[in-house]
Amino acid sequence: MANAGDGSVRVLWGEDLTAVGRIELGDDSDNVRVDTAYNVLVGYGKSALAVIDPVNLSKTEIRLKAHPEGFRIDDAGTRVLVNVPAAREIAVTNLSVGSTRSLPTQGAGSNFPMIDGEAHRVRVV
Repeated sequence: MANAGDGSVRVLWGEDLTAVGRIELGDDSDNVRVDTAYNVLVGYGKSALAVIDPVNLSKTEIRLKAHPEGFRIDDAGTRVLVNVPAAREIAVTNLSVGSTRSLPTQGAGSNFPMIDGEAHRVRVV
């Protein structure tokens, strides 16, 4: 459970929701997703996406150009597409190798990436 108020992610045991851990991320921790390897991804701070291993309670970071406002993991679980409106881009990160590239956007900057699985296209609204 991510808490934008205190910047933490709390790990709860599924059976009875007992707290089993806490990871400090920083301000504005929100937008939680789970990938196909059961890692928990959380957007936070001025420019990062945390990848949390819920078993070991360890964290790695995907650095971004600005605060992530939303993201989507592709159906294969290999890429994450991150809305970075202040940078006017969708950041595309390959989760297996950690490389990130940019898809520039135009317009207002409040965009959200959506994946069309059958057509293998990214749609931005």
